[in-house]
Amino acid sequence: MKKYPPTNIRLFCKIFEWAHLHYEPNTGTWRGFLLQLFCYFNQFIAVLQVFLHLLNTVCRSFHYMPEFYQMLAEDSAMIFCYFKVYLLYHRYSEIKYLADFMENSFSNADESITNKFRVKANMTCLVYMMSVFSIWASLVFQFLLPITKEELANRSMVYKTKFPSRRTFTNLYIPYVDESELLTYIGINMFEMYVLFIYVVAGLAMLSLIPALVTHVEGQYRMLNIHVENIGKIHTDRIGNTIQYINIEENHYRIMKTDDNKINKPSTSKQSKAALAALARLARRRQRNLIWYEQNYVKQLVKYHQKLLTFQSKVGNILCLVESSL
Repeated sequence: MKKYPPTNIRLFCKIFEWAHLHYEPNTGTWRGFLLQLFCYFNQFIAVLQVFLHLLNTVCRSFHYMPEFYQMLAEDSAMIFCYFKVYLLYHRYSEIKYLADFMENSFSNADESITNKFRVKANMTCLVYMMSVFSIWASLVFQFLLPITKEELANRSMVYKTKFPSRRTFTNLYIPYVDESELLTYIGINMFEMYVLFIYVVAGLAMLSLIPALVTHVEGQYRMLNIHVENIGKIHTDRIGNTIQYINIEENHYRIMKTDDNKINKPSTSKQSKAALAALARLARRRQRNLIWYEQNYVKQLVKYHQKLLTFQSKVGNILCLVESSL
């Protein structure tokens, strides 16, 4: 049986590493040390962006209440996103454990079910990805729209910059710095584009994590449910051979040889009592073997279910953490 295929949970772990929101290189080498510093740098600029935006809300935008309310809403969204990233940063090892657990312990006995729910999880992530990038695209589109005379007058009153028509993605306040000056304007926009990219990537991982985990677990329970429905029934393979499962999670089984003709075929000649007794012993032995197999089959189901419950408890810990931050 093939191993459980790589999941998008592994991709989320890679996203945290690619964005350097979390990275654990070998700091004994100069390259690993620089990568670790780069990770800290990304976290620092994310905090810096939130701080400068909050400073703008407190120090400048309160002069015009509609602008103040909008900046306050943006502050809340940024702080919320950073807080969620911070929580996931400290639970990164658990998320990575879940990815390893799924790839090494999840059953791939029925590849059609595995593929079905893997596609479903990927489509769920795609929907969230499109939602996140739509928000990002709306910010870019709003930034490219020409500014109206009324908005220009409001910006001149609130921000008091030399060139009020030069807007940034999000309004930041750096004391004693005019952000509308050309070089400063370009630098701030590049800074904000980089930070927004990190937020978009982290937001994708945050939003898609729990739905993807739940979808993969649903596929495992679908396979477990099929086996539970087969309790007490004769198990057969795809071509109708009678089988007995050795390991239901790995789809290992043995094909049983049936000698029903020897037992059920009516005798055409007078049989001795010894032969009849031998057939009776054979029938009892088969019955005992069948009972033992049914017990072993149920034990395998219980073991499989316990494994899924263990995984569920790990997912529940992360889910409770996410819900507690809402």
